[in-house]
Amino acid sequence: MSSSSSTPLTPAHISTIYLEHHEVPRTKIEQLTHITFAEVEEPWLPSGGSPFQQWYRTIATGPTAVRDLPAHRKAQGLTGRLIAWKSGTPFLAKNLFFRSLDTGKLLPMHLADFNVQMYAHPSEWARLETAKPGWGAGDWRSFFLLGLMHELLLLRNMHDRGGGDIPIIFVGWDAEYIARAMDYWVGLSKGTWSDAERDEKYTTIANSVCRRILPCFPQVDLLVRSLLSDPSVGYVPPFIIFYPLTLSGRATALFTSAANQPPVSLTSTFPQSCNKVDCGNDKCGFFDFAACRALEGRGRGGEMVRESVWPTGEVGCNVWMCGARHAPREEGGKTLMRCRRCKETMYCCVEHQTLDWKSHKTVCEAPPPGVVL
Repeated sequence: MSSSSSTPLTPAHISTIYLEHHEVPRTKIEQLTHITFAEVEEPWLPSGGSPFQQWYRTIATGPTAVRDLPAHRKAQGLTGRLIAWKSGTPFLAKNLFFRSLDTGKLLPMHLADFNVQMYAHPSEWARLETAKPGWGAGDWRSFFLLGLMHELLLLRNMHDRGGGDIPIIFVGWDAEYIARAMDYWVGLSKGTWSDAERDEKYTTIANSVCRRILPCFPQVDLLVRSLLSDPSVGYVPPFIIFYPLTLSGRATALFTSAANQPPVSLTSTFPQSCNKVDCGNDKCGFFDFAACRALEGRGRGGEMVRESVWPTGEVGCNVWMCGARHAPREEGGKTLMRCRRCKETMYCCVEHQTLDWKSHKTVCEAPPPGVVL
């Protein structure tokens, strides 16, 4: 489909998108995660760890750990840290546990595997395939992903369900144009525009960027709407990442809803460094959390974002695949019990608590003195 033939009314089907798609499988992501926690961390050991290790130590351990759970989670009986790292254990993926936004479970990073779905204009793919990667990466995909690994791991691990595929769209746009495009989708999600208003806003933004900058807005718009609404995609992404292929560009994310967005108490202090030990710039990172946006609805008639098959907002038994949820009995739920030691996890029965202990003992510890849960 050519860019000129796409309109805001063009049916959003993933099979008709113009941008080229490549998948980075979870096995490759596992390799890059290992590199992030081993080879990238090693040069930082003499100084006590990388900026990311120091961030995790501050927000996930001891009395400084971030514990500001949303009010509705507290009302459901949840207490404890948003991210948990047991004092005295090594800085490894298996030792970092995340409070999922959708189910309230406290789950280990190393079990939250995912694929990355990359999209770019065909001409950009051709250029990228000839690019010489930096950072000692074997290929350009590894180079881009290594620069984003800590952000990807944070975003993925804030979701229990539905986060197994992360779409990244490569664009030749600057930060201002990315912001304008995301503001358009946020406005579209509210479902309040008339057809004339929608068409006028679409045409304005489509014509405001030079046609030589690829991909054009209609091509990306069709992909975004396809990812959010076409059942044949197979998943509803909690977020879509936009990666600008410009010298000073930083990636950002469009969240499917505000409920999928990590708390500001975490993102406001997240390191903005590239994580290279010989770089003196602590603001040269690859991602900008402050520039993220969140959709505010599903559009008129729900046609922009199809409804996810996964329920959200409930508290689940901490055993990964258990479907028990904390809710009134008349709604099919049951009262869950908390771990007596850390008070950070909930279970539907003693048997499931015992089953989870092999994993949970890695992070379970009593609250530090002075911290009341």
